Amino acid sequence: MIIAFIIIKITGYELPAIEPIAVDNSNQTAELENTNQAVEVNNSNQAITETNTNKTEEATSSATISLKSKATTDEDSLAIDCLQDEICGQQTFTQNLSDTFPIQGQTEIEDYAAGYITVHNDTGGGLPLAINSRLQSASGVVFRTQERKTIPAHGAVEVYCRSDELGAAGNVEAGDFALIALSSLAQQQYYGTTDEAMTGGVLSRGLISQEQVDQAQKQLTDDFLASYQTLTDQIEETNFYELEEDFTTQSAIVSPSIGTEAEKFTLSLELTKDHLVIDQDKLQQYFTDKELTFADYQFNNINIDLDNDSVILTYAPTEFSTTQLTLDQLKDDLAGRTIAQAKQYLETLGYNEIEITGENLGDTLPLTPENISIVENTSLN
Repeated sequence: MIIAFIIIKITGYELPAIEPIAVDNSNQTAELENTNQAVEVNNSNQAITETNTNKTEEATSSATISLKSKATTDEDSLAIDCLQDEICGQQTFTQNLSDTFPIQGQTEIEDYAAGYITVHNDTGGGLPLAINSRLQSASGVVFRTQERKTIPAHGAVEVYCRSDELGAAGNVEAGDFALIALSSLAQQQYYGTTDEAMTGGVLSRGLISQEQVDQAQKQLTDDFLASYQTLTDQIEETNFYELEEDFTTQSAIVSPSIGTEAEKFTLSLELTKDHLVIDQDKLQQYFTDKELTFADYQFNNINIDLDNDSVILTYAPTEFSTTQLTLDQLKDDLAGRTIAQAKQYLETLGYNEIEITGENLGDTLPLTPENISIVENTSLN
């Protein structure tokens, strides 16, 4: 509300002042406020338009960054022939493995149980045993000797025997055996024993196939690779390089041979795998002999060419070594930087040849890392 005083002055006479008049200015204020609000809305719309424009530019812009590291061009980098200088050497891990495997798809057939019975002689004279001499188990199963033997005085001899019973009935547990051709008194002085059961009355038989042998070989090679991994885990990663992904089978023996009917088979393998080991003590001594400080250099690359007896280690001065960031980490760091800032940043990471090109690219790299491509002449670690 505005208070107005109106004074009318006539020469020689002054009129009394008129009472203050109240003027309502609310409508005018509202109009001003509306005007300001309109301006703010217009500014807001302009900001939204600008944001949308930036988003459109960001969505359509892309950048390709080509890099070359100083380490690959700097004259101070070192190339070390570690084989010639006896800093590294090739090692071969060898393992002989053997195991027995059951044959799949077996069928049961009847046969005669057999095994060795130890015949004892507790007398002072020798006891000749003819072929087919009978020894009876505690369960009543009779076994016959399959070879001629003489049991020495106060001694014992193993004799191969076979059951008279065909099939499972001929199998007996370990125990005592009586020479049934002798008198009961003589049986106390001449007798047989076994520590293991006499079996073989029922046999399982199957055909040894190439497929089963391959499965067995896979199991043994998995064991070999597990042992190899245990060995290499004990070597520091920077000192060890695997020369080949695959192992070498030096020999493989299957017994009985493939195509034979049997209950089981044995597979024996000799496997080898090569790797390269770097002697860090000799490597550091190499730098000392060159009057260089090992800590001032950083490993850059290894080139293995065993066909030509060459293993080249490349080391670069630490100040020239390239970044240890992954490509994704590098993209994240570069996103949104100006091109000038990006180049300066890449130079601090060891790159001296930098070229940035792109589509719809202004002075700033895209905000989205996925819109940035990085191409370099050497791989990032």
